[in-house]
Amino acid sequence: MTANLNASAGEPLVSAHVATDELVLAGRPLRADVGPGPRFAEDVWHMAAAYHLPNHHIGQSTIVFTTIEDPLWRLTAKEYAYSRLTKITEGCKRLPSVVTVCREFRELRRLFGFLADRCPRLRLRDLTDDTVLDAYLHHRVDAGNFKPENHVQERGRVKWFLTLLFRTRESLTFDRLVRLPWDGRTSQDVAGRRPSENTTQRIPPQVLAPYLRGALFYVRVASKDVLAALAEQEHIRLPIGKPTNSTQARLEAFIEQRRGEGRGMPARPADINLPRDHCTDSDGGVNRKLVAQLARISYASVDRPANVELLRQAAAELGLEEGGMDTEISIDEETGRPWRPRFHSKSLLNEVRTLLAACYVVTVYLSGMRDSEAQSLKPGCHFTEPSADGVIERHKVRGTVFKGRQPTGDEDSWVVIEPVAEAVTVLESLTDCDQLFYRHGFRHSKDGIASTINDLLNVFADRLAEARPHDPIPLVDGKKWRFTTRQFRRTVAWHIGHQPFGVVAGKIQYKHVKVAMFEGYAGPRELHQTGEKSQVACSQRGPDRLRDYYDLAA
Repeated sequence: MTANLNASAGEPLVSAHVATDELVLAGRPLRADVGPGPRFAEDVWHMAAAYHLPNHHIGQSTIVFTTIEDPLWRLTAKEYAYSRLTKITEGCKRLPSVVTVCREFRELRRLFGFLADRCPRLRLRDLTDDTVLDAYLHHRVDAGNFKPENHVQERGRVKWFLTLLFRTRESLTFDRLVRLPWDGRTSQDVAGRRPSENTTQRIPPQVLAPYLRGALFYVRVASKDVLAALAEQEHIRLPIGKPTNSTQARLEAFIEQRRGEGRGMPARPADINLPRDHCTDSDGGVNRKLVAQLARISYASVDRPANVELLRQAAAELGLEEGGMDTEISIDEETGRPWRPRFHSKSLLNEVRTLLAACYVVTVYLSGMRDSEAQSLKPGCHFTEPSADGVIERHKVRGTVFKGRQPTGDEDSWVVIEPVAEAVTVLESLTDCDQLFYRHGFRHSKDGIASTINDLLNVFADRLAEARPHDPIPLVDGKKWRFTTRQFRRTVAWHIGHQPFGVVAGKIQYKHVKVAMFEGYAGPRELHQTGEKSQVACSQRGPDRLRDYYDLAA
């Protein structure tokens, strides 16, 4: 009670268990290019230094304690987080990741908010029965925004968090949960039995087929044009050097070249952002910046009134060409026409991001990789090895497995099929840093795509609707399908698991320790594991099953 009065009087609260200058990440492996991390007294803990997954977003490993107004509960939250970061809690096998601790902090903050709103002046130590916790569980899950099929899982997560809060009570100074929630009953008793099958949605075949066909088209056809356009862009952005003739002469030569090729002048994109003095029709709608690059003229000189008039006259005579760059566009064999208009700088950047998404789809779907594993791939990760019997030359990629491994992950390899090798080759041509998947077009940034990949996957679907209208992605229940990274692994796992010897092959391909783990992905199936097969033979069936499902796109 004294501690509570001190808090209300505004006196500073000091933990009886942790010194104010303690490093909260002490003992954890940290990235080499960062400092030791935050100290206990700080109100914001940036802990990305201790999280090594490449698909990590900085916000996932940051705790802002000032979001808890009550100073007593703010200190309680710090002590809880510190305890979880530095001590193995009863019932756990290892220290949790910093992202897990951040997630638990958010749950603790929600609990404090619930108590403040519904039960003013009630502290954790006052919860002598399960009445309030039952109400909180209903408030968090049953009355929340979770899908009905996820209620049991979410109730189980909340129940486990409250158990952890009880088990860390000896590390909390002023307020603690003194009663074991629900008398220690299992999560199954409190939350209900979880479904044995993974609840992540499988992508419907009618949706997946055109989506995968589009991804393969980008990897095998569109990539050649995108890479050629990038090379052209790099060339036309080189310094002009000392001119040998006048600006007007070079501009006239450029126009004459266009006339001879039967091409129009590069059109100004409708959605491009231009300075105010460019937003006129005095140039006939010509993309002056691109003309300056292609004709090797300075931007300033092309804006002179005489040259602007020359462009207007050329546009009136030759017309306008969408895009305007010189890179030719490949023919889509399914339509007999170029798959898109010519490029300009903005459309090229958009197509680079689209190609990145296509490579991601091909890589994760036809390998069974997790998102973190795919985003760990680096240039040079692809190699080939003969199969165990020496008959087949197998494609493999080398990456990092994080789940269930040491915090920095363990290097491992996946047997893949040829389209994955092709996607990796394309990515290696796109990248200029030490990772294959990174955010293209963001100034001063070589950050990984991280959680933005989910949005990128759905932007890719929208782009396919424009570029490949002859192969549309159908609606599901009248709505666009919302793609997420987990769906690809789940979908192909279901297919592999329903083939003879598929569960064993999938367990090996998916880097699961136990067959039962893979069965959760594969879902209910007929038992095909008759007879005996060596792990080598079954491991070869993993990529063979991926090849079978790749045929869906044929």
